[in-house]
Amino acid sequence: MNPLANLFAVMDEDPFSLGRIEAALRAGRAFDRVWRPARRWIAARRALPSSSGDPSSFADQLAFAEGGDLFDAGSGARSGAIEDLIEVVDTCPRDLLRFTGDFGFIRFEHSGRASVVRSCRGLVPFYLFEGRGRAAISTRLGDIARYLPLEPRLDAFAAAIWTNGWPVMPDGRTTLAGARILDRGSYAVLRPESPVQSWRYWDPRPYELTLPTPAAEREHVEEFRDALIASLDRDLATQDNLLCFSGGVDSSALAAVARRVLGRPLLAISYLPPDPALKERDLSYITPLAAELGFARHWQSVLDPASRLALTSLAPRVVVPVGYHVSCALPRLVQEAPIRVVLGGEFADELCGSLARFGDWVDHTSVVDLLQWKRLPTGPRDALSWLRWRSRSRRRRPIIRLPSELSELYHPELRAEYREWRARISDQVAYDTRPHRMLTLFGRLDGWLAESWEAATHCNVRPSSPFCTRRLIEIGYRLHPREMLSRGTKQILRRAVADYLPSRHVGRADKGHWGHYAEGSDFALEGSLPAELEGVLKPDFFDRPPGSVAYWDRLRIVMLTNIVEGIREQRSARASDSAAALLPAAVGCES
Repeated sequence: MNPLANLFAVMDEDPFSLGRIEAALRAGRAFDRVWRPARRWIAARRALPSSSGDPSSFADQLAFAEGGDLFDAGSGARSGAIEDLIEVVDTCPRDLLRFTGDFGFIRFEHSGRASVVRSCRGLVPFYLFEGRGRAAISTRLGDIARYLPLEPRLDAFAAAIWTNGWPVMPDGRTTLAGARILDRGSYAVLRPESPVQSWRYWDPRPYELTLPTPAAEREHVEEFRDALIASLDRDLATQDNLLCFSGGVDSSALAAVARRVLGRPLLAISYLPPDPALKERDLSYITPLAAELGFARHWQSVLDPASRLALTSLAPRVVVPVGYHVSCALPRLVQEAPIRVVLGGEFADELCGSLARFGDWVDHTSVVDLLQWKRLPTGPRDALSWLRWRSRSRRRRPIIRLPSELSELYHPELRAEYREWRARISDQVAYDTRPHRMLTLFGRLDGWLAESWEAATHCNVRPSSPFCTRRLIEIGYRLHPREMLSRGTKQILRRAVADYLPSRHVGRADKGHWGHYAEGSDFALEGSLPAELEGVLKPDFFDRPPGSVAYWDRLRIVMLTNIVEGIREQRSARASDSAAALLPAAVGCES
């Protein structure tokens, strides 16, 4: 399996402080290896289940978070030698593109310089922190709060924009103040006494697109199918794989490929709407396919507003917001059954061509093309939508599907900051002349990758996002929008899995919407709010707390409270390591 690991590394100019951090890392036992890779640096690594160690060559100076087997001399999938990789990173990191596959690692040099490379798929996040004579690199945000000798604080804007409903880290900001996330397909260089610098080494976007021939379309479908199978083959274990199964075309495709093509066993969990008619609709897809594929175990749960709030309150206490149903339930599920891998259909909408990509279809559809009404994505009304999108684009006011405002729950200053941020995003899309503007926009809203990684690894489970790989994304950027949106949505995926799924599932058009099931629901605001939220919520919530709030605002408060509790837990863990951290400075210090 793809070797995965959590990494943490810190550079400190003070040898005494560095010694205390090393002692805390060893005492905490969150990592199974702690070492000194270079002058002024301490590093730590913990492998996830079914992961091998780093390649033996240069193991002290090169720590992999993912993809280390691609450079192992004994691997059949080897894309390059360790020596070649080190030379590229040290001399010309932009040439990383010549190595195939997804890989993420830290390279330490004896001089004290460190280079961080995040994979193109971004399965493993890399967080960077600098200040007060030290710098840190981590794949978990909480480790920065736990091991660095500073008072961790909540970034109010990052927390507000994420819990408002979009998993995004605005301008690289995270929910931990001072910590930033490295973009996917990017690298950063950390040097003593110099600010962190980062660049992109991967840009899959073309500068122009041409409409493919029917033969080329068939080749694209085969290439997409092969890439999806390869993605699942690399990520899935021989047992104990948990799939979030909604009965939609995305999760159904993953289930069919895993079971029928790869023969991997699956556990599954399905969340159902409370409305009886909508529940029956979803079960009509879920039940027959589950019986046909034979899941080893299948959980089913109806989520009404109250039960969803209760589920969210059980989410892992990490320092990023966790709201995805399966991520919230994972701590309970691992107690009920062994789980090694958790996967779902995230990013399939953006990659394969849901209506979220309608703007890309408009950009590459002329007035003449509209006359071929039988090829329209949803029908004749698409012509009116096309006109609206074109009109907005000409006025430099593109439809970007981001909320125009933050909820009134948040502090007025944050709401004003959000409006400015959203205006900048809108301008960037408006003046973007390259193909696939919407795919690029939604690719930037990728905080869900960090949420998936943090929640899963908190439970010692391997996360998998089969639709979000370098190879599939590169294929997606080469496709013409009409290969995805024509006589329906997600045509590339439907054609790719047509041989593995019943035709009813392949042709399912609805998105499984649950309707306005939470409309009009109010919930009591019990207990006092954490003091750390005073800069996040509007002042009235502390001056004159309301007795109840609307459902969505109550859900936001639960998520915000979970983040605060996650930061507090890291403070508590730091206190438990304090005895080791107070060892004499000579312990572990440089000679």
